[in-house]
Amino acid sequence: MTTRGKIILTILLLGVVGFGVYRWWDKIAPKGKGEHISLNVDEIKKAVQAARETPADVPLLAGTNAATLVDRSAIPTVTGVSDYAKANKDGKMVIEFPINVWPGWAPIIMANGGLEPNDQSVFFKKHQFYVRLSIVDDPVKARDLFASGQSHVLWGTLDMMALFAPELVKDSRTVPVICQQVDFSGGGDGIVARGEIRSINDLRSFGGKRKKVVLAQNSPSHYLIMSLLIDAGIDPNDIDFKWAADAPSAAKIFVQDPSYDAFVGWSPDIYNVTEKLKGTRLVVTTGTANHLIADVWAVRNDFYHDHPEIVSGLVQGIFEGIEMVRKNPATAAQALATAFKLPVEDCKNMVGKDGGVAEGDAHLTN
Repeated sequence: MTTRGKIILTILLLGVVGFGVYRWWDKIAPKGKGEHISLNVDEIKKAVQAARETPADVPLLAGTNAATLVDRSAIPTVTGVSDYAKANKDGKMVIEFPINVWPGWAPIIMANGGLEPNDQSVFFKKHQFYVRLSIVDDPVKARDLFASGQSHVLWGTLDMMALFAPELVKDSRTVPVICQQVDFSGGGDGIVARGEIRSINDLRSFGGKRKKVVLAQNSPSHYLIMSLLIDAGIDPNDIDFKWAADAPSAAKIFVQDPSYDAFVGWSPDIYNVTEKLKGTRLVVTTGTANHLIADVWAVRNDFYHDHPEIVSGLVQGIFEGIEMVRKNPATAAQALATAFKLPVEDCKNMVGKDGGVAEGDAHLTN
C-alpha cells in the first residue's frame, strides 16, 4: 500500500472510531459510574452504516438558525416593547414585513417586485409607500421584532396568533390586528418518517419505547402534529419530542441523525428528503389534512389606528399579487427562487402550475 493509501485508511478508521465514541459516550463513560461497559459491536456497525447512507447533498432550506436543538419551553415573555419604526425612503414610509420561507408569500413578493423597497412595487405605484420583506423563519423571533417595533407586521398561522396573543395584548400598542388570510396550506406541511412508520397510528409507543420526533415548537408544524395525534387518539406525551429553532433546522437534524423516527416540516424539505433519503416517506401532508393550517398576517394595533390607508394598501396589493401569481406561475416561481435562494424547479412545485388554485403547496385566497 502506498503512503497516501495508508494515510487515507488511517483517517477513515479514526473517523469510524470517533463516531462510535461520540455516539455511545454515555455508555462508555456514564456519569457517576466507574465500571467497564461493553459495547455492542453490531449496533455500532449499524449506526456507522446508517450514517454512510445519509447523503450529504440532500438540498435543504438555509433557514435563519443553525441546525441545533433547543430546550423545550413555554412561549417566552415579550420583552422590549416599543413604538414602531418610522423609517422613510424619499419621504415615503417603509413598511417592515417579515415572512418565512413559504409559497403563500409569493403574491407579496410579486407585488413588491422582490424583497427590497423599490419604485416598481405595486405598493409604491398605487399606494405611495414602500415595503421591505425580510426572511424570519423563527416564529418567536418574528414576534419579538413585532413587539419591539422593528417590524410593523407579524406573519403566522391562526394557531400561532392564538399562542402569541396573550403576551402581545399586555400592551395596547402590540395587540395583533389580523388583516388578511393569504392561503390555506394545501400539501406544503407534513410529517416525514423512516423505518416502519407509515401512518400517524404508527407513532404510538410500544413496550415503553417512544418514537423520537423533531420539530419547531410554537410553529405550524407543532399545531399540525398535535392536531393529528389528538384526532388519532394518541397522547402527545407518548411521543419523545425534540425541539428545533425552526422547521428547516428540524429537517436538517432528521437527515443528519438516523436516531430520529420522524420530523415535521414544510416544503420543499418534506419532498426533497423523501425523494433523496433512502427509507423515508411522507406519512401525511396538508393535502389530505386540508383547511387545518391558515396563513395570515397581522399589524400592530397602534400602526393600524395611525395608518389605516397603508393597511388597506397592503391588503389590496397582496390581492393584486395573487392575481399576478395565478396569471404567471412560472414568473412567481422564479421570484420565489430568487428571494429564498432555492432551485427554480422546487419553487415551481411549491407554486403549482395553476398558481395555487388546485395545485401547489398553498391554496391562495381569492
